[in-house]
Amino acid sequence: MKSVAEDKLFATLDPMTRRVRLEGGQEILLSDTVGFVQRLPTTLVAAFRATLEEVAEADLLVHVVDVSSPSMHRQIEAVEQVLEEIGAGVRPPLLALNKVDTLTSDVTLSLDGIAATLPQVRVSALQGDGIDDLLHCISENLLLQFVALNVLIPYNRGELVALFHKYGAIEHESYEEYGTHLCGHMPGNYSGPFTAFQKAPSRSAGV
Repeated sequence: MKSVAEDKLFATLDPMTRRVRLEGGQEILLSDTVGFVQRLPTTLVAAFRATLEEVAEADLLVHVVDVSSPSMHRQIEAVEQVLEEIGAGVRPPLLALNKVDTLTSDVTLSLDGIAATLPQVRVSALQGDGIDDLLHCISENLLLQFVALNVLIPYNRGELVALFHKYGAIEHESYEEYGTHLCGHMPGNYSGPFTAFQKAPSRSAGV
């Protein structure tokens, strides 16, 4: 899939979705929506709203901010307002501060309001800088929403082990007499089949 980097309005009008494997082994679907625009013409509002509504279904929002823009703070506020309007305001995003390659080394980025409290990563989409840091930040923030699991999966339920590898973050895996022992985290919407196989907490000596 060809990447596009242009200083042009609506250069990436069509939303794109890619499958990405994070450092913990879990796979995610990363969707690039259209950009947020202040004072959008009414003739385009319906089309943009339909595209942006999928944002409300996302597990995590990555707000890409153009740090080279003199109206950066107003643009951030505009995005926060639209997120509230489409019902995604309860899901705090992380900030990808893009175009850091355009800044001089002595420039200090300062954010206001809610934005100042959010996880931040500096990136340059054009040069590819900071992408590994961004994926690490995505992984860390997704884990905060995951369910902790400590399960023993019978050997005849190999599909659950495969499911854990595909969508979960595995911290421990071993093979015991009665099945595969897995410890890690799983998105809540995939954790249901594993509840029947949770291991009882180990008892400390003398308890």
